[in-house]
Amino acid sequence: MKKPTEKWNPVFKTEPVFTPDKVIDIFKKSQIPNFRSKEIREPDVIAERLNEVNRTYHTFKHQNEAPAPGAIRDELKNFLRLSKKYDEALSNLGYAARAQLGLNPECFDSLLYNVQGLQINTESAIASIKTGSKRPKSRSTVIIKLSVIYNEITGRKPGRSYQNGKPGGPFFRFVNECLRHMDPSEAIGSENLKKIIEKALSHRDEYFKRVNPIP
Repeated sequence: MKKPTEKWNPVFKTEPVFTPDKVIDIFKKSQIPNFRSKEIREPDVIAERLNEVNRTYHTFKHQNEAPAPGAIRDELKNFLRLSKKYDEALSNLGYAARAQLGLNPECFDSLLYNVQGLQINTESAIASIKTGSKRPKSRSTVIIKLSVIYNEITGRKPGRSYQNGKPGGPFFRFVNECLRHMDPSEAIGSENLKKIIEKALSHRDEYFKRVNPIP
């Protein structure tokens, strides 16, 4: 039997990457004015919150690595076409051939019923696929969540600034350090990270209204 060549799997697991010591080290490297990282209360709780953000990041990233909706729809259409041929071949199978396969009437009817049921489910799945839909913005959502943690711990408003003509500032360094721990294999340039931070912070209020709508 031919096995799928696709590497993407809907099941995945994310391991915790933040520890209390790493939390203190991250805030230390962020170089926040008038803030002493060693005085952070409950670094274990902060580590767990950052690990939750890490799970969010990798969940979105994993979803974004999945085949595009259009590709899934085409694959299902091809499967439906082939299954109808199988349905036809099964229906035309003579009684002697069925007996040779060990298919008594009850087994044969059950097999035919399952194939036809699968076709109905496939047709429904094809109709439900929406192409052109936007995929989740993993980094933007993560940066918004990091901004909340940063604000609660330091009492400072997350922002962005330039230092010696380059993107910098305490929050910039905090985000950069967190993302580096979350995804060491994916380096982000300073200018690109600055743009991502600016876009995320500009949508921060809109995000919270959507997550926590006012009744």
